[in-house]
Amino acid sequence: MGAQFIKNWNGNKNMATFSILTLGCRANQADSELLGEVLKRHGFKQVQTNESADLGIVNSCTVTAEADRKAGQMVRRLSKICRFVMVTGCGAAAKGGLITKNMLADNVIILPPGQREKIMDYLP
Repeated sequence: MGAQFIKNWNGNKNMATFSILTLGCRANQADSELLGEVLKRHGFKQVQTNESADLGIVNSCTVTAEADRKAGQMVRRLSKICRFVMVTGCGAAAKGGLITKNMLADNVIILPPGQREKIMDYLP
């Protein structure tokens, strides 16, 4: 699936791009590093969070209502500048499919926290 994602969006001319926005604890920071490493191994290039990308990742936190609000804002913002937005972290686990309904974006993908190594399987 992931290789097809790269081919579909870039015609094999350029690397697919991604950005990661991490909210929350050190565990989320470590998980974001892991996600980045996996994507780079599969030919993705990391760009800054404020740049448009093929895939924008929000590694969310749900410890407080403020963290939930911030994650929602970031998903909405990235869904406007990225082809796909992936939501992971405890916020994604706690909310499940609810976060995509709240975001009203067809390009939002939920990655369960325990599936980070399988991120490529979740790409269209």
